[in-house]
Amino acid sequence: MRRSKVMEFNPSGVNVDSMPAALGPEVYSGAHNMRSTGSGMTRADGEIAFTPTVPIAPKWGIVFTINAAQMLLAAGDEGVWVTDGGEWEEVTPIAGWLPFESGTMTGGLLNRYPVFSAPGMEPWYFDGVIVTPLLGWQSGRQCVCLAPFNQHIFAGSLIDSNLDNEHLAWSDAASLGGVPVTWVPTTANQAGDMYLGLGQGPILCMAPLAQNLMVYRVQGCYAVSYSARPYIYTGRKVSGEVGAASQNTVAQLAGSHAVMSPGDFVLWDGTTWRSIGDGRVKRSIFAQISEEGLKRCHAYAVQSRNEIVFALALGNDLHCNTAYVWDLVRDRWSLRDLPLITHTATGVIPQLSTPLTWENDGGTWEADTIPWDSPPQGGYKPGAAGFSPSKVQVFTLDAGDLRANGGQIQASVERTALVLGDEQTVKLVSAIYPRVQGAAGQAIRIQVGAQMAGGDPVAWAAPQDWVIGSSKRVDCSVQGRFVSVRFEGDGIAAWSVSGFGVEYQARGLT
Repeated sequence: MRRSKVMEFNPSGVNVDSMPAALGPEVYSGAHNMRSTGSGMTRADGEIAFTPTVPIAPKWGIVFTINAAQMLLAAGDEGVWVTDGGEWEEVTPIAGWLPFESGTMTGGLLNRYPVFSAPGMEPWYFDGVIVTPLLGWQSGRQCVCLAPFNQHIFAGSLIDSNLDNEHLAWSDAASLGGVPVTWVPTTANQAGDMYLGLGQGPILCMAPLAQNLMVYRVQGCYAVSYSARPYIYTGRKVSGEVGAASQNTVAQLAGSHAVMSPGDFVLWDGTTWRSIGDGRVKRSIFAQISEEGLKRCHAYAVQSRNEIVFALALGNDLHCNTAYVWDLVRDRWSLRDLPLITHTATGVIPQLSTPLTWENDGGTWEADTIPWDSPPQGGYKPGAAGFSPSKVQVFTLDAGDLRANGGQIQASVERTALVLGDEQTVKLVSAIYPRVQGAAGQAIRIQVGAQMAGGDPVAWAAPQDWVIGSSKRVDCSVQGRFVSVRFEGDGIAAWSVSGFGVEYQARGLT
């Protein structure tokens, strides 16, 4: 009589590029709205609409602090508005504001002032009262990319009658607590410019890393550092190949840059590059992104979770609908839905809502990152604000148990073509022992399937409900050389899968 064995698995993260049969047991082959966590995979959160509703269709925005108040700025074709969590106030420039293409606006904070620009308009800053043109900017010029660094503002790929991809300029130094007042170089100020002769395409992203400003063209990256007179800043090429796929596709975490480059996702620590997408996600992702959709793609960091989020327009030309999330500590990927956004700003979001208590916080102990005696939602903890022109809304991302439209979060994770012992032996799987955590009494669905060959379609058995806190095992009877397991949950509080055991018997080679 053959004896049953139980084989334990503890996968985390997802690989969507490799054939499932070629994967090791440590990773899932598919997931939807699930995050990689220390215990395995946890249902991702939804999003909460910012209240009051923004008066315009917002394409870009930034979170900042002014006069000790947390503020949110939203920009769209119709103008610019700001809020401290109460009512929105219009701060559109008196003249010169024009419609701009979503995904093309860049900027940042210099001495608390938001500075920003998009091709088609001259650069702007918000002075605390109204949006106004950057002081001392050379009239008639525009730029592809704008970024503050040290006490200067940098403009990449200047535009006048033509686009000059190689031209990088910077302003004079700002006074303490102010903004620069001129961009015209003289012997009496620190304004200047340089030409980045190697590489291809315009300057799309600029972001600080240690003592350098990293300047990314479509192909090629430079480190620009302060050197005082006579040059003020000097640049050196650090890569002639790796660049940025579009504007806003660089995010900083733990002293490194994660970059969405043309055809890959890479990590740069100031010394070396390495791919974090090769063989795991890049082939699947770039096969779904159009040239227009690439313009909307962007990246941001979630410091509290050590995550880099790549917001992607998959099969969509106008908005980002999917987030691929890379966990720096675990080197794992996961993915979730996005509510059709074109930009994400991070910081302390000034949203007013009811404080969370033990009674109304639905998060699980392992997955909930909210501290004891936490402040109101968005109170003092940095978060992510997604800007959606199609929905005419700003959303607090990674928050709550519902989708942006009020619908339920549909989440699933699966591993197909899992090898049990000898790959050539046929196995009879009789039970699955899930390790699922969540609210007691709630049910998820579990399916078990099998394949005779790794590339065959999975023959799934009927799904079965598994009740958290009371169910012990899922009985089944599937036979094949490879086994598949799927976990699904719809409309329930946050739940996680830390692994599962598979009970099986070896049946022979036929």
